[in-house]
Amino acid sequence: MSVRIPRRVAQIVKPHKIEIVEDSLELGPHEVAVKIAACGICSWESGFYSGQRPTELPRPIGHEPAGVVEAVGSEVTTWKPGDRVAGLFYPAFATHAKAKDTMLVRVPDHLPLEHAIVEPVKCIVTGLRAARPDFGDHALVVGCGFMGLLCVAGLRSFGVASLTAVDMLDERLERARRLGATNVLNPTRDNVVAAVGDITSGHGIDVAMEASTVPAGFALAAQTLRRGQANLVVVTTAYPGTTYDVTALLSAGAIVHFAEPGHCLDPIDELRRTIEALGRGVFPMAELITHRFSLDEIGKGMDAGLSREPGYIKGIVVPN
Repeated sequence: MSVRIPRRVAQIVKPHKIEIVEDSLELGPHEVAVKIAACGICSWESGFYSGQRPTELPRPIGHEPAGVVEAVGSEVTTWKPGDRVAGLFYPAFATHAKAKDTMLVRVPDHLPLEHAIVEPVKCIVTGLRAARPDFGDHALVVGCGFMGLLCVAGLRSFGVASLTAVDMLDERLERARRLGATNVLNPTRDNVVAAVGDITSGHGIDVAMEASTVPAGFALAAQTLRRGQANLVVVTTAYPGTTYDVTALLSAGAIVHFAEPGHCLDPIDELRRTIEALGRGVFPMAELITHRFSLDEIGKGMDAGLSREPGYIKGIVVPN
């Protein structure tokens, strides 16, 4: 007998308008129904909400979920009702969502489910593995929103010689300092390239992680790189039609990675690495999750992120 789970789920119906609809989930043999405890509001997905990223509408949304297993398909043996899980499934701005039984990881008992939104952190784990920071490297993070601050938190554990954070908002720079940045620079008043030269005694940056989503941030990171195979890792997704100037990369002989999900060769292993890191406290989610919204308040949450509301770093939706 098939399992049906009634639910409420959000969908974008036109730019800046979200509706909550009622439907039901029917589980296949290898699927799991998850009661959603929290789902992160993603800046990439906010582009569909604002209309800056064209997409077919209506569009169900939410892809950063964590929750509790409520029911399992007839051939699922790995999971049972009551298990605390997170993973790669969609749409999860909903009271319930379904996932393939192979696309989940177990959330440690001591880790709050609101802090287990593993998908965006997995993207940063992929980026850090691509960056290959080494002991004694000089590191740079451009853009100190949620993804950039995850980069700062991750880099601090590698024994880097310096860790410089760059952002135009002093509030975010102070947060970056608390998370381990040794130096903070604001390009509205600081000459970032000259300051990096002083910080590194002329060596330049070995590992740069670009999280601003804008060409100016990319260009700034490129200009700080040391000559000879420095790593520049782009960890966010630009808007369609964005153009980058790669001149500084050519002269530096840099290696550039676009470490979005497509860069990851084994998503399940990356999920394992990520949930273990979250469980160890590598990424201080209590510091980074700043806003909470109900299912009916998703539009308000997306507006808060798009407007850079003071104090906003990461919003989550708590639908149940």
